[in-house]
Amino acid sequence: METLLDYQRRTGFMWDSLPAPGGFSTSPGLRGKASPEGELLPFFGDTMIFTLPPEMIRWLTQVQEDLYAACGGYLAQRLLPETFHITLHDLANSPVGWPSCLPGNQKRAITLLEAVRASLPPEIIVRSNCVFSMVNTSVVLGFEPAQDSDCRVLMSLYRTFDQIRPLSYPLTLHVTLAYYRPGVYDGVEAQLIRDTLQQLGRERREWRLRLSELHYATFDSMNHYKVIG
Repeated sequence: METLLDYQRRTGFMWDSLPAPGGFSTSPGLRGKASPEGELLPFFGDTMIFTLPPEMIRWLTQVQEDLYAACGGYLAQRLLPETFHITLHDLANSPVGWPSCLPGNQKRAITLLEAVRASLPPEIIVRSNCVFSMVNTSVVLGFEPAQDSDCRVLMSLYRTFDQIRPLSYPLTLHVTLAYYRPGVYDGVEAQLIRDTLQQLGRERREWRLRLSELHYATFDSMNHYKVIG
């Protein structure tokens, strides 16, 4: 099981996620979520998420406001603050309609949620890190477990929901603040984004995530999530 130190070493890229110099191209998969003009598109799927306390949403909203003030021309349509969440485990997704596996995913997820809520500590503490570029798709605020005990619970949760749909990548805690507008950004544009990411969200804060606020949710765009269980 990954320790807190392991997690910190693996996610060290957060602090310099757009290495200088030069520009970058957004991920091809982003075009399934946002148009070249920045409109958020229909995108369907399900996921396991932590919903967030109001004071955390207010803080994230201010970070998002600062991000758009500096780089709004390179970002897609704003995500609504009520959609802010920490993703624990992605499940299925599709840009062309609801994946057929969703009913089965929901049934299994609800059963597993009941089990973990009964067997694991009721809450964990996470600590914010920095704002970073996530695989040239989005701008996110990263987090890490506050202690090894929190890390053990998170890794146990991740493995539990891996039973529904195994993922090829490990857990990197984050809240998505914005998606890029799909395209190619030259060195000057990339430097502005890079400088902005280095300035935002550097005040490290701790937050409690309750297992009662871990939910199965569906979505039909990146701006519309429905909590089910």
